[in-house]
Formats: sequence, C-alpha cells, structure tokens
Amino acid sequence: DDKSPPELLAKAKLAIAEIFSQDADLSVGVQAYLDILKKTPELRRSVYIKIAEIYEKNKQHLQALEAYQTALAAEQSLSEVTNVEIQFAIGDVYESLRQREKAIEAYLKISYLYPKDLSWVIKAYLRVARIFEEQEKWEEARSAYQKILEFETEESKYAEEQLERLKEK
Repeated sequence: DDKSPPELLAKAKLAIAEIFSQDADLSVGVQAYLDILKKTPELRRSVYIKIAEIYEKNKQHLQALEAYQTALAAEQSLSEVTNVEIQFAIGDVYESLRQREKAIEAYLKISYLYPKDLSWVIKAYLRVARIFEEQEKWEEARSAYQKILEFETEESKYAEEQLERLKEK
C-alpha cells in the first residue's frame, strides 16, 4: 500500500486533520481526528490530545478533560507527547473548571508519578503554590515553595523570594 515511514504518514494525517479542525464547526474538527483513529489506531494518544485542544479552545473543559484522560490511558506509540505533559494539561483543565482541589491533586501526581521529569515537577509545584496563595492557604503555599528549594535549580531563587514574601502572611 504506502511505502512511506509510518511516522511520516501519521504526521501527515494529523496535519490534514488539523486543517479540518480550523473549521468554525467544532464537530467537523473532532470528526476529522476520529476518522484518522479508525484507520490509524496507533495515533490514539495524539488524536485525543488534538481533540482535547479543540475542546479547550472552545471552552468545553469537561470534554477536554475527558479527551486528555483518554490520551493519558492510551499507549504512547507514535506520539511525541509524554504522560507528564498530559498530566499537567489535566491540571490546567481542572483550573479552568475552577476545581482547585482536583487541579492540585493532578499537579501533585506529577511529583510522585514522574519524579525524574524535574522541570515538570517544579512547574507543578509552582502551580500548586499559586493556587494555595489564591486560596490564602499560606502554610500550604510555603510548603510547595519549600519543595522547589530542595531541587536547587534556577527556580529555587524565585521560591526563596516567594517564601520571604509569605513571611508577612
């Protein structure tokens, strides 16, 4: 049938679906991705990530959340998107839904499910700290910043500054 490498063919199919998803009609974009899935099941993760992005763009956060969760459960296969990236996106969607406790839970999962992905762990702690500050939960915010200090990275200086600022609270 086709002699192209499977990765190239997969990227081409996704690019075509992306063009269709630019359509003003949300269902056309989603259907374009679902049609790819029928013929190329190894793109399951990538397809559901793209569907989630369409829903997010259209402020349909519950559908986006469901699509991200489906993507996370799918095998990585040809997708370049990692589990930790999807987990972070799930936290973002919960924030968009103003479900702060679930957002915190989603972000904190990153630190124990993907501890080797340090940059994502730090980003997650920063998000958690910000949410706690918005809720005026100063002790919890301090705790999140304290975790960042332990990594001794570039963000440690920022965490230190935030801890200083929080001393007043």
